[in-house]
Amino acid sequence: SSEAIKQAVMAGLGISVLSRHNLRLELAGNHIAILDVEGFPLFYRWYAVHLKNKKLSLVSRTFLDFLLQQGKDMLQNVNAD
Repeated sequence: SSEAIKQAVMAGLGISVLSRHNLRLELAGNHIAILDVEGFPLFYRWYAVHLKNKKLSLVSRTFLDFLLQQGKDMLQNVNAD
């Protein structure tokens, strides 16, 4: 899990690649550092998929809308940095 990876890094067992979002508490507490590595940050495309002929439930539609909005917000934050 991400939490186990962070604990291992903080224990000095190595380094890892995790999202900045995942590290926000550890960074705020100065428990972990971000290394300046050539070729980083990595950017990936993510896809939300569902069956074409199946109507999404209200919960599924709400979650999809949340993902789409969060994606826009994250892109704006990346561009602001």
